[in-house]
Amino acid sequence: LRSVTTTNPRHAPGWIAAARLEEVAGKLVAARKIISQGCQACPENEDVWLETARLHTAEAAPAIFARAVNHCPHSVKIWLAAAQRETDVKAKKRVLRRGLEFNPSSLRLWKAAVELEEPEDARILLSRAVECVPHSVELWLALAHLETYGRLIHPSFHRCFSIFILLSKHRERKESAQ
Repeated sequence: LRSVTTTNPRHAPGWIAAARLEEVAGKLVAARKIISQGCQACPENEDVWLETARLHTAEAAPAIFARAVNHCPHSVKIWLAAAQRETDVKAKKRVLRRGLEFNPSSLRLWKAAVELEEPEDARILLSRAVECVPHSVELWLALAHLETYGRLIHPSFHRCFSIFILLSKHRERKESAQ
């Protein structure tokens, strides 16, 4: 596989395959070296960064993910993997919120962030989520579930809820047409 990485160094799957071959052969240090070269050759490829984090220790992961998000800030996969690798809930929340700054329309990031929150903080986060991803019926339902009756009849929520009703009707028509 050395010929693949030398003839086409911008081909990320070649670097990943070469590193995995070394890993299977029991040469973890060589695999890490190869995949690090792949990160230098293909810095905008999220799969190379994810493979690098997988091959390295948990202690090295934060530094790897920090470099990865500098090169691929719009990669939802990298943000989710970085949050998953964190052991502290506060650190997970911090990573996901930072990821949402770069990817405000990512449903997967919003869902992961909301799952870590207590109900009141989840409600606040969901309020922002439905602004950024207004087409997500799932987020609207979660927000409505957490809202109190007093807030549900408040005029500002009524405008948003009207949008939700329109989206639901549109979805029903689309499903019945299929």
